[in-house]
Amino acid sequence: RNIPLSNQVDLPPSLLSRFDLIYLMTDDPDRDTDLRVAKHILKSRQNAEVVAICDKWEEGLNSLKNHLNDGSITYYTTFDEFINHDMDAVVLANYATEHAPFAIKCLKAGKHVFSEVLPCQTMQQAVELIETVEETGLIKFDFLGLKTLTVIQRALDWIKKTKNIDLDI
Repeated sequence: RNIPLSNQVDLPPSLLSRFDLIYLMTDDPDRDTDLRVAKHILKSRQNAEVVAICDKWEEGLNSLKNHLNDGSITYYTTFDEFINHDMDAVVLANYATEHAPFAIKCLKAGKHVFSEVLPCQTMQQAVELIETVEETGLIKFDFLGLKTLTVIQRALDWIKKTKNIDLDI
Protein backbone atom coordinates (compact mmCIF):
# COMPACT_ATOMS: atom_id res chain seq x y z
CA ARG A 1 0.00 0.00 0.00
CA ASN A 2 2.95 2.30 0.51
CA ILE A 3 4.63 1.56 -2.79
CA PRO A 4 5.39 4.67 -4.92
CA LEU A 5 2.96 5.26 -7.78
CA SER A 6 5.72 4.88 -10.37
CA ASN A 7 6.29 1.31 -9.15
CA GLN A 8 2.57 0.46 -9.33
CA VAL A 9 1.71 1.83 -12.77
CA ASP A 10 3.65 0.70 -15.83
CA LEU A 11 3.79 4.13 -17.47
CA PRO A 12 6.79 6.45 -17.75
CA PRO A 13 6.80 9.50 -15.42
CA SER A 14 6.59 11.83 -18.44
CA LEU A 15 3.22 10.30 -19.34
CA LEU A 16 1.96 10.03 -15.75
CA SER A 17 2.60 13.74 -15.22
CA ARG A 18 -0.02 14.56 -17.90
CA PHE A 19 -2.91 13.17 -15.83
CA ASP A 20 -4.82 15.60 -13.63
CA LEU A 21 -6.09 12.84 -11.38
CA ILE A 22 -4.86 9.31 -10.82
CA TYR A 23 -7.09 7.09 -8.75
CA LEU A 24 -5.51 3.89 -7.47
CA MET A 25 -7.69 1.03 -6.32
CA THR A 26 -6.58 -1.52 -3.78
CA ASP A 27 -7.35 -5.17 -4.21
CA ASP A 28 -8.50 -6.48 -0.84
CA PRO A 29 -9.34 -10.16 -1.38
CA ASP A 30 -12.43 -11.25 0.48
CA ARG A 31 -13.18 -14.97 0.52
CA ASP A 32 -16.91 -14.42 1.05
CA THR A 33 -17.13 -12.05 -1.92
CA ASP A 34 -15.02 -14.37 -4.06
CA LEU A 35 -17.27 -17.32 -3.21
CA ARG A 36 -20.39 -15.24 -3.92
CA VAL A 37 -19.03 -14.20 -7.33
CA ALA A 38 -18.08 -17.78 -8.17
CA LYS A 39 -21.56 -19.01 -7.21
CA HIS A 40 -23.16 -16.26 -9.32
CA ILE A 41 -21.10 -17.24 -12.35
CA LEU A 42 -22.01 -20.89 -11.87
CA LYS A 43 -25.73 -20.13 -11.43
CA SER A 44 -25.70 -18.24 -14.72
CA ARG A 45 -24.45 -21.36 -16.53
CA GLN A 46 -26.73 -24.36 -16.82
CA ASN A 47 -25.06 -27.66 -15.96
CA ALA A 48 -22.10 -25.96 -14.25
CA GLU A 49 -20.77 -27.44 -11.03
CA VAL A 50 -17.85 -26.91 -8.68
CA VAL A 51 -15.47 -29.85 -9.01
CA ALA A 52 -12.28 -28.44 -7.45
CA ILE A 53 -11.18 -25.55 -5.23
CA CYS A 54 -7.64 -24.29 -4.66
CA ASP A 55 -6.35 -22.03 -1.91
CA LYS A 56 -2.78 -21.81 -0.68
CA TRP A 57 -4.12 -20.86 2.76
CA GLU A 58 -4.71 -24.38 4.08
CA GLU A 59 -6.65 -23.30 7.19
CA GLY A 60 -9.10 -21.30 5.08
CA LEU A 61 -9.42 -24.14 2.59
CA ASN A 62 -10.24 -26.61 5.37
CA SER A 63 -12.79 -24.19 6.80
CA LEU A 64 -14.44 -23.88 3.39
CA LYS A 65 -14.37 -27.66 2.95
CA ASN A 66 -16.19 -28.09 6.27
CA HIS A 67 -18.66 -25.32 5.39
CA LEU A 68 -19.52 -26.75 1.96
CA ASN A 69 -19.57 -30.36 3.19
CA ASP A 70 -19.51 -31.65 -0.40
CA GLY A 71 -17.54 -34.84 -0.97
CA SER A 72 -17.67 -34.43 -4.74
CA ILE A 73 -15.30 -31.43 -4.62
CA THR A 74 -11.53 -31.98 -4.67
CA TYR A 75 -9.46 -29.48 -2.67
CA TYR A 76 -5.93 -28.34 -3.55
CA THR A 77 -3.31 -26.14 -1.92
CA THR A 78 -1.05 -26.22 -4.99
CA PHE A 79 -2.18 -24.32 -8.09
CA ASP A 80 -0.22 -26.47 -10.55
CA GLU A 81 -1.99 -29.60 -9.25
CA PHE A 82 -5.33 -27.79 -9.31
CA ILE A 83 -5.17 -26.81 -13.00
CA ASN A 84 -4.46 -30.42 -13.92
CA HIS A 85 -7.84 -31.42 -12.47
CA ASP A 86 -10.41 -32.60 -15.04
CA MET A 87 -12.47 -29.43 -15.50
CA ASP A 88 -13.45 -27.12 -18.34
CA ALA A 89 -13.15 -23.71 -16.69
CA VAL A 90 -11.67 -21.90 -13.71
CA VAL A 91 -13.13 -19.03 -11.70
CA LEU A 92 -9.90 -17.24 -10.83
CA ALA A 93 -10.25 -15.15 -7.67
CA ASN A 94 -6.72 -14.26 -6.64
CA TYR A 95 -4.78 -11.06 -6.08
CA ALA A 96 -4.88 -8.72 -9.06
CA THR A 97 -1.08 -8.50 -8.98
CA GLU A 98 -0.78 -12.23 -9.68
CA HIS A 99 -3.81 -12.64 -11.90
CA ALA A 100 -2.29 -12.55 -15.40
CA PRO A 101 0.34 -15.27 -14.83
CA PHE A 102 -2.26 -17.56 -13.24
CA ALA A 103 -4.80 -16.89 -16.00
CA ILE A 104 -2.18 -17.65 -18.64
CA LYS A 105 -1.32 -20.94 -16.88
CA CYS A 106 -5.02 -21.88 -16.84
CA LEU A 107 -5.47 -21.06 -20.52
CA LYS A 108 -2.34 -23.00 -21.50
CA ALA A 109 -3.71 -25.94 -19.48
CA GLY A 110 -6.86 -25.83 -21.63
CA LYS A 111 -9.19 -24.12 -19.14
CA HIS A 112 -11.57 -21.25 -19.86
CA VAL A 113 -11.02 -18.45 -17.31
CA PHE A 114 -13.62 -16.37 -15.49
CA SER A 115 -12.35 -13.63 -13.20
CA GLU A 116 -13.46 -10.90 -10.84
CA VAL A 117 -10.27 -8.87 -10.72
CA LEU A 118 -8.47 -6.57 -13.12
CA PRO A 119 -6.87 -8.85 -15.70
CA CYS A 120 -3.35 -7.39 -15.87
CA GLN A 121 -1.00 -4.93 -14.23
CA THR A 122 1.32 -4.13 -17.11
CA MET A 123 1.16 -3.74 -20.88
CA GLN A 124 3.44 -6.75 -21.24
CA GLN A 125 0.97 -8.89 -19.25
CA ALA A 126 -1.91 -7.59 -21.36
CA VAL A 127 -0.15 -8.55 -24.59
CA GLU A 128 0.78 -12.00 -23.27
CA LEU A 129 -2.76 -12.60 -22.01
CA ILE A 130 -4.33 -11.54 -25.33
CA GLU A 131 -1.89 -13.65 -27.31
CA THR A 132 -2.59 -16.69 -25.11
CA VAL A 133 -6.36 -16.28 -25.56
CA GLU A 134 -5.86 -16.03 -29.33
CA GLU A 135 -3.51 -19.04 -29.42
CA THR A 136 -5.76 -21.29 -27.31
CA GLY A 137 -9.14 -20.13 -28.64
CA LEU A 138 -10.47 -20.30 -25.09
CA ILE A 139 -12.71 -17.83 -23.26
CA LYS A 140 -11.22 -15.25 -20.87
CA PHE A 141 -14.08 -13.39 -19.23
CA ASP A 142 -13.53 -10.64 -16.65
CA PHE A 143 -16.54 -10.24 -14.41
CA LEU A 144 -15.95 -6.66 -13.25
CA GLY A 145 -19.36 -5.58 -12.10
CA LEU A 146 -19.22 -2.47 -9.94
CA LYS A 147 -20.75 -4.28 -6.98
CA THR A 148 -17.78 -6.64 -6.87
CA LEU A 149 -15.22 -3.88 -6.44
CA THR A 150 -14.36 -3.28 -2.80
CA VAL A 151 -13.54 0.38 -3.40
CA ILE A 152 -17.02 1.05 -4.80
CA GLN A 153 -18.66 -0.69 -1.84
CA ARG A 154 -16.56 1.36 0.57
CA ALA A 155 -17.64 4.55 -1.22
CA LEU A 156 -21.30 3.52 -1.01
CA ASP A 157 -20.89 2.76 2.71
CA TRP A 158 -19.24 6.15 3.27
CA ILE A 159 -22.06 7.97 1.41
CA LYS A 160 -24.65 6.13 3.52
CA LYS A 161 -22.78 6.93 6.73
CA THR A 162 -22.00 10.59 6.04
CA LYS A 163 -24.96 11.64 3.87
CA ASN A 164 -27.54 9.03 4.89
CA ILE A 165 -28.19 8.27 1.22
CA ASP A 166 -28.68 4.71 -0.06
CA LEU A 167 -27.43 4.27 -3.59
CA ASP A 168 -28.40 1.13 -5.48
CA ILE A 169 -25.99 0.51 -8.30
